[in-house]
Amino acid sequence: MKKRNKNLQLNTQYIRLMIIILLLVGASLACNTPSGESSESTSGENLGEVSIATAVAQTMAAKAENSDTPLIPSTEIPIATDTPLPTATDTPLPTETPTPGPTDTPTPTPTNTFTPTPDVPMVQVSVSTNCRQGPGKVYDKLGALLVGEEAEVVAKDPEGSYWYIRNPDKSGGFCWLWGNYATTVGDTASLPVYTPEPTPTPSLGFTASFHNVEVCGNWYIEFSIANTGGITLQSVSTTVTDNNTAQTVHYSNNNFIGGDGCSVSSNQQDLVAGEAGNTLSGWLNNNPAGHNLSATITACTENGLGGTCVTQNLTFTP
Repeated sequence: MKKRNKNLQLNTQYIRLMIIILLLVGASLACNTPSGESSESTSGENLGEVSIATAVAQTMAAKAENSDTPLIPSTEIPIATDTPLPTATDTPLPTETPTPGPTDTPTPTPTNTFTPTPDVPMVQVSVSTNCRQGPGKVYDKLGALLVGEEAEVVAKDPEGSYWYIRNPDKSGGFCWLWGNYATTVGDTASLPVYTPEPTPTPSLGFTASFHNVEVCGNWYIEFSIANTGGITLQSVSTTVTDNNTAQTVHYSNNNFIGGDGCSVSSNQQDLVAGEAGNTLSGWLNNNPAGHNLSATITACTENGLGGTCVTQNLTFTP
């Protein structure tokens, strides 16, 4: 409906424009008429032209009223709308991608390896060592710590020369270990200091046994002897009786000598506590092999069989 009214309005305007144009054309023709012609004929022709123009205008108006089709095609021009301009976006500039270079591989820092220190001090020895009732050879032997064994350290002596340890040879027992061959681990600085028992009265003793028959022109007997007491032995004597021949021979010396035929195999000036050596008999006229022999061996604390002496008796058959 709106479109029809709009078309009608345009046609009306167009008709009015045509009427005005025709009227202007008629007026122009009237002005251009030659002066010699009669006014009647001129008036008749002008009236005819006006009538024609009027008729045409009326015809067009009537047609416009009876037709929905405009005389001048109406082209509906769309109203331009503001088309939003594309928003400018910042295009990121290409960035330079860094080329990874060689990285330094960190060298691992060596760490110190610590050997944990045991809470309880322990001791080992490089040479098997006796363990005694007190810190010294004058004390009785209670056990021994052998190479490869380990014992707990409980205390130390005031001089720091001996360790008071758990006796490796007796459960629940304790003894004193000489520290000369000992190696300890753990905190020994905080160990208590034990005052050892009073030094016992040294005992005097030894053991002796038949060792061999030697020959150097005549025969003689070699004995083994060991100091089992706490006092050093300085001299020795032997008395041997061949019970088969009734021969008795004597021998004495301030040294402890071993023989090998006509040669001396060992020679010790004394025997300290725990030390072993040899001694000999006098010369026998007969080979004692297979004979019944008896011997009396005496060892003394001073040279020349002086001081305190102790004697051992034995019977043997070479």
